[in-house]
Amino acid sequence: MSENSPRERILCEATRLFGRLGYSATSVREVVEAAGGTKPTLYYYFANKEALFHECVQEQLVALGLLIDATLAQPGTSREKLTFFLGTFVDGGLQHEDQVRLMAKAHSGFEPGQTKVSLGAAFNAELGRLQVLFRGDTEMAVAIFAGGCFWCMEEAFDPIKGVKQTISGYTGGHVADP
Repeated sequence: MSENSPRERILCEATRLFGRLGYSATSVREVVEAAGGTKPTLYYYFANKEALFHECVQEQLVALGLLIDATLAQPGTSREKLTFFLGTFVDGGLQHEDQVRLMAKAHSGFEPGQTKVSLGAAFNAELGRLQVLFRGDTEMAVAIFAGGCFWCMEEAFDPIKGVKQTISGYTGGHVADP
């Protein structure tokens, strides 16, 4: 699908607005205006605002799956592949803050009218595909993942074979209100 298709423009702007403003504060009107479309066009592709929100979230899970595909196809050792994955994942989050905010808001589900999107199972299924990198690799390493307190990082990483322990806590950053 072309990045300039009406559906893609709507998804792009909806992701940006849901990420920045949240579900409740984002209106369908704002999305179509930002996308340069009309409400009938939005409703051609999405049944309602909730369906649009869920599709925005699904797009991020698809992107995670593509990153994992690329990671597994990389040449090199398990460590090199994992380094590629983590670097790309973190860089992507830094470059696409609205997408990160969207996923955090989708999982927390605290806004009026917003249904909580259960990301745990889908996120775990995608990350579980990385288990192949740890088969037969007995080297132990520490990985630090940055996530908001509502991201439930333990839930995503605990079931992965080879993960010995997950701990939530503050690592002592230097940026006020990151």
